Amino acid sequence: MKLTGFGLVLRRITIQDIELVRGWRNQPSVRNQMLVQDEISAEQQVLWFEKINNPFNYYFIIEVNELPIGVIHAKNIDEQSMVGEGGIFIGDDKFIGTDIPARASMLFLYFCFNKIGVSTSLAKVKDENYTAIEFNKSLGYKEVKRSQGVIYLQLKKEDFLHAPLVASVLRKIEKSVHLTGTVSDKNLDSINQWLILQG
Repeated sequence: MKLTGFGLVLRRITIQDIELVRGWRNQPSVRNQMLVQDEISAEQQVLWFEKINNPFNYYFIIEVNELPIGVIHAKNIDEQSMVGEGGIFIGDDKFIGTDIPARASMLFLYFCFNKIGVSTSLAKVKDENYTAIEFNKSLGYKEVKRSQGVIYLQLKKEDFLHAPLVASVLRKIEKSVHLTGTVSDKNLDSINQWLILQG
């Protein structure tokens, strides 16, 4: 499955991608910002992929001009409440500090809220990761609690759509979003229906 728009391609992770993702995830610059900072082994990565390759987890490779540069995800989506947890990391240092993470996040959140039907996106960030905290707040996330060095954030669809950063480019995102792929038992029904409609 591939989501294109806003000048980017988000491509759902396959088994062929997991070593690339593991390499990024184990870089100190990425690992040090994670809540779990252990290095990931090849065996652990395979088990991780088997665990997340289902309709309730959506991990995508971020591509810029066909170059893979990072990962964005919505995980542990509850089918009843449609609440899920989001996250992003950039594996290619050249794209840190650019507008790519913001564009990828806005495209992906638009997809989650308007096409998957997610009601609320949750995020957990280390309280010392000031850049990530401010970035999430610029997308409309609101802090809901702090505990043991972690800030818990929550984003509702209406807060996302009305966040100044998002509102200023929303029309560009809406016009450019395109989803391609095949109907699969690894997708929620809402995604399969959209794929059918897109033809």
